[in-house]
Amino acid sequence: MRTALVTNFCPHYRRPLFLEMSRRMDLTLILTSRGNEWYWEGDTPFDTGGVPTVLASGPVKTKRALRTGGYDAVITDLTGRATLLAAVRTARALDLPLVLWVGIWEHPQTLVHRFSRPLARRLYRSADAIVTYGTHVSNFVQTESGRTENAFVSPQAVENERFRPPVPQEEISALRSRINLSDRPTFTFVGRVTEEKGL
Repeated sequence: MRTALVTNFCPHYRRPLFLEMSRRMDLTLILTSRGNEWYWEGDTPFDTGGVPTVLASGPVKTKRALRTGGYDAVITDLTGRATLLAAVRTARALDLPLVLWVGIWEHPQTLVHRFSRPLARRLYRSADAIVTYGTHVSNFVQTESGRTENAFVSPQAVENERFRPPVPQEEISALRSRINLSDRPTFTFVGRVTEEKGL
């Protein structure tokens, strides 16, 4: 099955997921980023690890990529206002199954997002399937739209072995000493320090 996955860019932590998907299906990533995402610092990642990729910033290029790609299905996330609409409309015009990939568990409260809420609810109801990051996201989609059928949970892809290498006790002790930590339990958080992260 030739599948297009429309998303803004390919951060390093999604690369293993996209590679695994490309092993299981004929996958093309359609990356729509213009490189100005407020939530991503540094270079906008377009290294997909070898997954076939089309760079299509903006709705016109996204529509063209979907129309000319000969796809059998479209997966799209919620990024990009006009680009998202172009992906959804094009999939519908081509009569392709549409899978909506949802990662939010609360609708944003900006003025634009308040007006877009009815459209988001319609998207949740009309997609052929929904894939969410976790049950909390599935519960949000259900609350917003009443949608429970063809809703699937696919937790964030994490290479656990990458974060669990054995560390010698002397290295741990040296680090604790260097940064003045006691022997009490210590926790690390990796992510944006923002309210929605739940710290």
